[in-house]
Amino acid sequence: MNFLTMNLTYTPRIYTVLLGVKLLRIRKAKYHLLLLLKHLKIGVESRGLIITLWTIFLILHIISCLWTAIGAFNTDSNENWIINANL
Repeated sequence: MNFLTMNLTYTPRIYTVLLGVKLLRIRKAKYHLLLLLKHLKIGVESRGLIITLWTIFLILHIISCLWTAIGAFNTDSNENWIINANL
């Protein structure tokens, strides 16, 4: 029932891991955000605050997605801590 025995019943779970590849594309978002803030003529202090908040939000989002993926990536069964806690 896992990839060692090549039973591909649970392959949709690997798609969650493959979404991590999209993180490589998000690197350009900070650059475009900075260009937008410059175009809107927002001050340097406000720009720094907005970019810091954007970075904190992005890091928290990535950590929460990984936390959920780790909980759902059980190759032995469908039971995990998310289902057990009714989340």
